[in-house]
Amino acid sequence: MDQSLVNNVKYSVASLENDKLGDWATTPWTFHLNNTMEATGHWKGQWIDHRIQGINAVSVEITLNNGSHDGFDVYFLGPTHFIAVKGGLFYRLGKKLGY
Repeated sequence: MDQSLVNNVKYSVASLENDKLGDWATTPWTFHLNNTMEATGHWKGQWIDHRIQGINAVSVEITLNNGSHDGFDVYFLGPTHFIAVKGGLFYRLGKKLGY
């Protein structure tokens, strides 16, 4: 895993539904080197490195503030963007803050 992607890095995130980009959320997702991540005030989670054919990728399990659980995979598309996939469908697009 390229640590520069997850070293206390914040990403602005937009929904992807029916292959259409939705609004950008006001709360960024933050990845930490200790295999944790969060959307402050909404959920906390853990990520596990699962690099695929040289692509930086992680599996994520989160617990929402209401106690429910969710999971998805994140595929980093270079140093500034990622695509999150849930149930085999595009779920979120992330863009590193400052880019």
